[in-house]
Amino acid sequence: MRNKLLMGGAAALLCVGLFAMPSYAEDTKPPRPTAAEMQKFAKDRCAEQAARVAGGLAYLEARLKPSAAQLPLWNKWRDATLANAKTAEQACLERPLPASGKDGAPTIVERRAFMQKMLTLKLDSMKASQPALEALYQSLDADQKEILNRFGDFEMRSPFGRGPRAEHSGVLKGSSRMMMDDEAPDGPDAPPPAE
Repeated sequence: MRNKLLMGGAAALLCVGLFAMPSYAEDTKPPRPTAAEMQKFAKDRCAEQAARVAGGLAYLEARLKPSAAQLPLWNKWRDATLANAKTAEQACLERPLPASGKDGAPTIVERRAFMQKMLTLKLDSMKASQPALEALYQSLDADQKEILNRFGDFEMRSPFGRGPRAEHSGVLKGSSRMMMDDEAPDGPDAPPPAE
């Protein structure tokens, strides 16, 4: 008797569950964002990248602790880098977006034209700030150079974490550990095997 009650209850729950589920014929996709929502998202994303560059510079300055003699060189490179980030933010806002109610994304031609524009802008920015970076680098001591070598590529990253990342440099050194491997000081070489 108990098994029949359990089977009947399970069947009833199954039937209720099937009828409560939405029909597969119904369109259950969320509504497409409006043009205003997409513009706001794009504006936030572009501002995020510029903010990351400014934050990276503040972090790097705190780590480098430039001396009074190095400070003018640091300021020159920092100002050039911030200006480049602001220019990139303005160019980012020109990304082609689908029109409101349009069913698809920008065409491949539009996307590639925008990508070429952004890559050209990035290359021009790097060329413009390179002399200031080289002058700053030559003024640094060995410890400061190591810090700049490790953490100075933040401006080369594209939004959402793509690009060179210092925290994975242990992988490039052939380490078996994946992250933060070069935090530990290098020890002496292993002794030769005993014979």
